[in-house]
Amino acid sequence: MMQDANPSARVRPVVYGRICHMRKTTVYLDDQLAEGLERAARLTGTAQAEIMRRGARKEVESALAARPKMTALPAKLGGDWTQERIDAAMAGFGE
Repeated sequence: MMQDANPSARVRPVVYGRICHMRKTTVYLDDQLAEGLERAARLTGTAQAEIMRRGARKEVESALAARPKMTALPAKLGGDWTQERIDAAMAGFGE
């Protein structure tokens, strides 16, 4: 096997940037929002896509945040809480 006389002559791909683990999507914005996004990107020196990712991340985290779970009846009360018993227990409440 012959070696190249000039190793730097070999062609190597140059990678300037790489997006990992991202999916391309299309988002439609009204003119006012698109212009605001462009202005915000210019003022902050941040890419529009990054601003959109940050906003989307906040909305997704908020929507998926763990919400407190409530049981239908407090566990400490116990017993059979039928509608009649609930009505009797609530009699006079809020009057």
